[in-house]
Amino acid sequence: MDTTVIFDFLQELSRCEYIASSGDVIEDFRYNGIMYREGRETYNIKLNSMLTSFKNSVMEILLTEKHQPIIDTIFNEIEKIEEQYYDIPDRDYLRMMERDYQGSNNQSLLKSIREARFLNEMVEVQKHYLNQAKEYVTTLLGKEQPKAVVKQQEKSPVISNDNEEIIKGVEGLAKYLHVGKTKAQAIINSNILVDNTIQFYSGGHRFKKDKLDAFLEKNPNAFRDVTCPHKKV
Repeated sequence: MDTTVIFDFLQELSRCEYIASSGDVIEDFRYNGIMYREGRETYNIKLNSMLTSFKNSVMEILLTEKHQPIIDTIFNEIEKIEEQYYDIPDRDYLRMMERDYQGSNNQSLLKSIREARFLNEMVEVQKHYLNQAKEYVTTLLGKEQPKAVVKQQEKSPVISNDNEEIIKGVEGLAKYLHVGKTKAQAIINSNILVDNTIQFYSGGHRFKKDKLDAFLEKNPNAFRDVTCPHKKV
């Protein structure tokens, strides 16, 4: 029994990897391998094809005698993805950039707005197909409901705890610094963390907790005056 198709599809729904384009050119900006100029429809076509293969594989599993453990695993994975935080500029930050852009001709800001819109659209496509996958499996089960699936009690895996060495994402940084996500995004955009070798990229923004702690110990007010780089003063 080959479940590769199933978990490749679920992995794609949880994937959040984007590559910035150079300069003011946005056409080559990519999310999960899909270029900005290709648009969400290209990703929609890809995920729709993967969903069809996913459904066929799930149906094959349900016809086997010992399908229950695999179905439980699929449900666990879907619920885990549902609780996942995607490391992209959120809608609030996007609206803030859009307000800042009004009446200006800041091409760099306009590029950032377009990228943020694109990222949000692509994540919406992923969430749509995740919902389709869950509905399909639930419908197929019908009267044969799976054993109770215990949801993860811990928060999203992108949120750091005291035992982790890496802080993950905008939300993780915001929670660790006890600031809002908008402030955390502004800190990231300021490049202070990059300049001090605290920040790096690995499928999203990542931060070295030990170096951040050491930096703040020496510079407790380092982020006090940091605001959105596009904010009008």
